[in-house]
Amino acid sequence: MNNNEKRFNVYKGEKDGLPVSIMADPNYQNYSLKQDYPWFLWIRIEMKDVDQQGQPSEKEDILLNDFEDRIENEIFKSSPTYFVGRVTWNKDRQIYLYTSDAKSANAVLEKIAENPTRPFEYKIEKDPEWEKVKESIGLSK
Repeated sequence: MNNNEKRFNVYKGEKDGLPVSIMADPNYQNYSLKQDYPWFLWIRIEMKDVDQQGQPSEKEDILLNDFEDRIENEIFKSSPTYFVGRVTWNKDRQIYLYTSDAKSANAVLEKIAENPTRPFEYKIEKDPEWEKVKESIGLSK
């Protein structure tokens, strides 16, 4: 499910003395079709042009957003996927998604890794109860 049309909340705060920005779907915990998206997909993109607080410059933010859009669009095309949110903190951006097809998502990310805009890493793990994102994104109720 490409939920780009949904409303996302932005949370700004501090983690370990550095600013953190979280953009997340506040309703992900109540999503009724979690069983259709059993694969947790974590993507970490390394930022290059950052300020002293580890936050992206304006130019870097645009580059990151474009690269993130490229990744998400390709994954959404390959299999039904639910975007939970992202965290920008300490020189990196982490993206959290759930997908129905781990093999398709992996193939997309392997292809993007051949010519990435920024260095990135990812992990795909089975998580049908959506527990991993609660720890990762820090918005558990």
